[in-house]
Amino acid sequence: LAEPPGRALVERLLLLSRWESQVWKANGCVDITQHGDGRLLRNMMHNRRVYDWAPESWVFPGDGALEFDFTSLARPSKGAKPIADEVWRKLIATLRTQLYFASKKVWNRAFAVVRTRHFLRSLGAKARKARRQSIELEASVAADAAEVAEATEADAEEPMTTTASVARPSRRPKATFAGVCRAAAVQESDESLRSQDVLCVLRALSGRTWILCRHLRELLFLFRDPGRRLDCFVIMYPRCLDWPINGKSCQNAFSEANWERLRQRVGVVPLFPFFQPESTTFAFDMALNEDRRCLHQLLRLSGVESPGGGNIKAPRIQWRKPGTEPKWETFQGGIPLSWENFETIPTVGLIELTYLCSPEKVKFRARRRGAAVVGGWGALPEDTNELASLVQWTTLLDDAPKEVVSLVAFIALKYSRVEEVWNKWDPPGGKLILKEFLVKMAGIGARAVFSAPCLAGGDASAPEGSLVPMPSRKQTAPAEEEPDAADELLISVFRFFDVDKAGELTKSQFTSLARIMRELRQSVVDFRGHVLNCFRTLQEAWWNAPKAGGPAGDMSFLEFQHFAKEVHFSGPVGHIFYLLEQDRNDCLR
Repeated sequence: LAEPPGRALVERLLLLSRWESQVWKANGCVDITQHGDGRLLRNMMHNRRVYDWAPESWVFPGDGALEFDFTSLARPSKGAKPIADEVWRKLIATLRTQLYFASKKVWNRAFAVVRTRHFLRSLGAKARKARRQSIELEASVAADAAEVAEATEADAEEPMTTTASVARPSRRPKATFAGVCRAAAVQESDESLRSQDVLCVLRALSGRTWILCRHLRELLFLFRDPGRRLDCFVIMYPRCLDWPINGKSCQNAFSEANWERLRQRVGVVPLFPFFQPESTTFAFDMALNEDRRCLHQLLRLSGVESPGGGNIKAPRIQWRKPGTEPKWETFQGGIPLSWENFETIPTVGLIELTYLCSPEKVKFRARRRGAAVVGGWGALPEDTNELASLVQWTTLLDDAPKEVVSLVAFIALKYSRVEEVWNKWDPPGGKLILKEFLVKMAGIGARAVFSAPCLAGGDASAPEGSLVPMPSRKQTAPAEEEPDAADELLISVFRFFDVDKAGELTKSQFTSLARIMRELRQSVVDFRGHVLNCFRTLQEAWWNAPKAGGPAGDMSFLEFQHFAKEVHFSGPVGHIFYLLEQDRNDCLR
């Protein structure tokens, strides 16, 4: 702030903040700023300390470092059209080529080291010759990495912060998969440098084009580095015309920790799923104005779609009052009805709840009103049929119970659409009770999915947040020692559908599995694209992946999981393996 350019920038941002807030208020929208002061500057820090700035003050410190995030309230206008799909596909293809093609040499030569070391296990008398080849290849990898590092240092005019390590190998890379990735660190740094250039171009051009959420998701997976992916999201998400409708689909591109970073960076309201809050567990800090706004939106929506608050499940609160020990308390009589008035919501405490709604009770008009008044998305279509056609229903795999996702993976292998299962059953009256549901599921062989002990009791050896390997399709009956384990999990699936606790399952409730199926299949597409970002072809990826039987051998689940981890893919690895395995003796070929 001691430099005139810095002070001038802060003054201009303050002026822009006040102007956008006035336009926002004139459009009939409520205040969604972090502290309810109408100021779009959030997370303010002065000299790395929290800075409390008076709402109406224009006076700020005369020196020191002032840090903050600026969240614009600009929204698409009516009549905005997204970029053509053909143009977008060409853009993605060009970016993929420029981001990854130039540095293939380091990766390919590095993976050759791994292939040679695998051959050492089976060559016997030819081990010495193979070892000499391995040493020569390792030296070549180090030379290539050093050459690219020197070129990168010579071309860089300014130092740039990157998440990848840039270091010249001081010794031969270790011939393991992790060692190969370290040997290819120069490739990562080269990618980070050029991906930063791509972000600069996107920032310059973002104000001239509109996209859709499916476009944004495809763009996000081009960036392997989580920091670059976060920056790309912040630049492009306001340009999504259907963001309040289908923005939930982009959440799967981030880990839970990174999504929380985005909520802190751009705000809770901009990332709120106005049209698809189902099966989502929310946590709100009621000391913040933006969190109370989202809580109020959920309470009002529940009052319209299910009077009496029936869609709010498992609410609990942790009071944060001075001098009291924080502990979770449940609402014995439900959330107070007085909270439907925004002014009566307490300003202390942390509240958690889950929103569930039957497909028959979805009120698109109420959801659009919330997106317009709270989110500022007033350009959305007003016709409910047009809104319904725009929604691409998505359920986050982390939000659905594991047994439900496992059942969907099983159905996805045998049927192209969830409706085919229900039409095959054709229950009388169009409804199923629990007993009939268990019989029908046993008829299509779904009990075998839940017979594995890892699904019944969990997998303690799996890393936190990972998915356990799926059971083999060759097993057609539940384990004899636990005959009721599959039924217990199927009952849990039935209760997940039966949101209204009516004891009956309707077609619309069952076919809501299509949301999870769509996400599972999209995850396979994301995995394929991510692998192609690392290798030229899928055949090359298969040849380079470490397998116990050598490059031509089969790949077990543990090897597949290790491969996905080393190429930095974050997704449902277990279920992707299950969908790809295709009944081949629990191995990929």
